[in-house]
Amino acid sequence: MNEDLNDSLDNHSTYSQEQNATPDAIATYTNALGISTHAAQQWLTSINSQSTVFNLVWHSPVFMRFLTFTAMAWMIQVLLLDVNQWFASWTLATTTMIALAALVSLAIYWTINRYHSWIEIRQLSHGLSIVFYLMLVIQLPQKFEFHLIWQTADWLLFTSLIVGWLIIGQSWLKTWYDHSELSRYDGTSWLVASILIIAAAAHYGLADSAGVMAVLMPAILILAGLCFSYRNSDYRQQNKRTNQVLKQSPLYWFDWQQALLSCAAIFAPIALSWVIITNWLYDGVIWGMSYFPLLNLYDITSWLTLSVGFSLYYISQRRHNETVIDSSVAAKSKRVFTTENLLIILGLISFWLISSMLVRTLHAFIGTPLWDDHQGGAWQSEQVQTGLTILWTLLALVATIIASRYWQRALWFMGIGLLGVVVLKLVLVDLSQTEAIWRVISFLGAGSLILLIGYLAPLPPARDEIENPAQE
Repeated sequence: MNEDLNDSLDNHSTYSQEQNATPDAIATYTNALGISTHAAQQWLTSINSQSTVFNLVWHSPVFMRFLTFTAMAWMIQVLLLDVNQWFASWTLATTTMIALAALVSLAIYWTINRYHSWIEIRQLSHGLSIVFYLMLVIQLPQKFEFHLIWQTADWLLFTSLIVGWLIIGQSWLKTWYDHSELSRYDGTSWLVASILIIAAAAHYGLADSAGVMAVLMPAILILAGLCFSYRNSDYRQQNKRTNQVLKQSPLYWFDWQQALLSCAAIFAPIALSWVIITNWLYDGVIWGMSYFPLLNLYDITSWLTLSVGFSLYYISQRRHNETVIDSSVAAKSKRVFTTENLLIILGLISFWLISSMLVRTLHAFIGTPLWDDHQGGAWQSEQVQTGLTILWTLLALVATIIASRYWQRALWFMGIGLLGVVVLKLVLVDLSQTEAIWRVISFLGAGSLILLIGYLAPLPPARDEIENPAQE
């Protein structure tokens, strides 16, 4: 019996040493659970540390995250049922109930994390916040698509969601920043939600404009934000160089510059695709106003969208120049875009937009067909063919002159390529499908401009040819 008692004491002392050997783990869990270390020690001594269940819970963070995720999902489901009961007489849409449940959950989780830091709930709240933003964005179009009437209660709930996006969203961004868990996509998702809400409000709240207002509002917002952000960025860099101390901004955790850049990178491909498609079939008439080139909402919107793309090109070119100066691996990893490919894409879209503007102008003033006209379209019009020939040659002239002046070889080759297209068009199209007077105008106009290109716009030197003499 004494031997059994001694063995029991030895096992107890060994177990006590094991418990005392992991003070960091105990402190971590006690802080997460909000209990004292002494209480945790008493609780650990009362259980069997050799059991499978204990080892699974204690040594498996993946299992703990799964349990936390299950608890969050169950809480949202319960909140959905409660919201459905509370607002049963209002007949809320499912997306509205999901948005309310997600907002309440985010508020509760933030309050819990505020007093007792909980790493699992911070990690899973990233995805929950994106679900909330998505449901918030869907609120505006569903009322108009399904012809539902905005009641007073609906506006109150929608206003609550907007306030929640402002306050709860920024509260979580600050929390993630304080715990070094903030990614650039968190701030981007918060800002993208606002841009999409503005676009939806402009599209559904105003008269039909073929999506023009939905693109115009975000383009203005993004351009203004990029301009202000990069001016502020230059100012900060200058202050760092002069060792001046800047005061911490009120929203120091929110990286406006990176969020705006990411929003522009998301918005630009979508808006540019809209420009490409609508130029094929749209006459540019909005709200019954007469079409006049450049001085109408559609052309203004299209050029602002292209300005967003060229702003991204400028930023990309600037970063590329920085990587040339600093050849370290860290600097090279900052390169986001391939500048020459981006310039080629923007140049082609600009070419398509300018050509479509000419077609719309001739259609508005002399009645020529648009691109998609059922009678053969603009390609069957002699006036349009002559106008396109002269316009394309002018564009080639402008592109090569700019390329020669600013040493942009890619732009110069684009201009020369366009000039080759003009020559082929003269031989294959204008020579066979247009009358004599229009052929004379086409050949004289194109030939004169081609001579100017050869005189004013020689091939610019390559970047390597510029750098090597400087090094020598």
